[in-house]
Amino acid sequence: MKLSSLKKVLVSSLFMMVAAGAQAEVRYNVGELMFEQMGVKGTSKNVSGLTVGGNYRINEKFLGRASYGTYSVSGVDFTALVFGGSYIHPLDSKTNLLGGLFFSNSKVTGSSSSTDLGIQGRIDHRLKEEIQIDGTLTLLDGNLSLYGGGYYFLDDNKFAVRGQLGFSDGSLGFGIGGAMFF
Repeated sequence: MKLSSLKKVLVSSLFMMVAAGAQAEVRYNVGELMFEQMGVKGTSKNVSGLTVGGNYRINEKFLGRASYGTYSVSGVDFTALVFGGSYIHPLDSKTNLLGGLFFSNSKVTGSSSSTDLGIQGRIDHRLKEEIQIDGTLTLLDGNLSLYGGGYYFLDDNKFAVRGQLGFSDGSLGFGIGGAMFF
């Protein structure tokens, strides 16, 4: 399957799920721990690592977020600290569009750090009581990324399993982890 076909499948799947209906409200106040892996363009190598992060709904219209990740590829380690915010625009009681800015500070071990400003658009939808899905389009340092993911809620909506698929800089990636909502 060509990568352009894969992008179409990811986007189509997300919008079909959004159209299917919902039973509960979108949740935002969350802390997460994720294992992530992404291919490196033009090579057979993969970047992999752990990210800890979270979102906090400041009020009805604004969401703050931050994350810290540590990754490795071919013996080279690097870190990324990201923080930013988004404006929340409700489409209906189960679906929100978000748009925002974020700062990303990355550092390769043994070299100086780089700080970039990014822009992000996102759609969140509560598909049903135990499932919340999202799609994200990000532009950072000239690189356009597309991610789709979701939460499967456990234990009365406090804990969830998180999964995501992504396409960035010509490479496919995934993430899996856990989340705690508060």
